[in-house]
Amino acid sequence: MKFFRQINNGVPTAINDVPRYDSIENQLKRLLNLLNGTKRWAFSLSPVPFGLDLAHAPQAKLLAAPYLRAAGTAHAMTLEYAHYEDSTRVRDALGRATPELATPTVPITFSLHRHIAFAEEVFTAEQALPIFMHFFRKQAVVPAEYHLRRLPAKSSQFA
Repeated sequence: MKFFRQINNGVPTAINDVPRYDSIENQLKRLLNLLNGTKRWAFSLSPVPFGLDLAHAPQAKLLAAPYLRAAGTAHAMTLEYAHYEDSTRVRDALGRATPELATPTVPITFSLHRHIAFAEEVFTAEQALPIFMHFFRKQAVVPAEYHLRRLPAKSSQFA
């Protein structure tokens, strides 16, 4: 399975398991650590839809692909997982456990926005790297040990 990455919802760029210069793990580590909340505020990893070539794939097909997205900074980011359940696209916030407090309390800054997240849903780049590696190695699936909190159908925690 081939994957592509996007920085700040920008141009989809191939990321391969046969890199010219660096391992996938080092590439992902570098990209996550570059998040600073302003110039680089989001990083997404998605599989190229089956049967399509990234260079010639329609934008709508790429945007419909499952993704794992980090937003914020290398020191405080949230993760969003978009995938399909019974042919319906859903979005979930990843967390280490079910949020203990009813109200989110941790500020996450990205782009010109500020999102308040649950503490259990805030990760560092170092903590997010194994999740991205699992997503890459296991064909766009996140590790089962993480809690998924469903986000509203027509919104993103990063909007």
